[in-house]
Amino acid sequence: MKLGIIKLFLFLFIASCGFKVVEKTANYKILEIYTEGDKKINFIIKNNLLLNSNIENSNLINLTINTNKKKAIKERNISNQITKYEITIVAQVKYEQIKNNSSGEFVLSRNGSYDVGDRHSETLNSERNLINLMVDDISDNITEELTNILNDL
Repeated sequence: MKLGIIKLFLFLFIASCGFKVVEKTANYKILEIYTEGDKKINFIIKNNLLLNSNIENSNLINLTINTNKKKAIKERNISNQITKYEITIVAQVKYEQIKNNSSGEFVLSRNGSYDVGDRHSETLNSERNLINLMVDDISDNITEELTNILNDL
């Protein structure tokens, strides 16, 4: 009997602790996205952002995204052959909120490295997979950053 009462009080205490789940849904609708820089990266980012945009929201924003991709040699072996490459993707995002006539900007950057494969096709696949992962991460962070900024306004 006492164990049941303890469980009941424990459940009520935990259930009513005031914890609130933060919603990750977008609180804005993207009106237009202007892109500059790497076309492939911009295409993926644009599609991800439009997919996450809330089309029924009256909070309209315009975005300008400027991306830059740099590929550099990270490591060489003893015979001076390249063994690793490093890729850095920088996205500069400018937003303009139509309703409040406010604007701002932020910069996101991701870098990663991949090994050179035995065949050229393996190296290209590794590069493509790394770029896709980094771009998806940047897209998620842009959505999260916009949601946080526009919640504060």
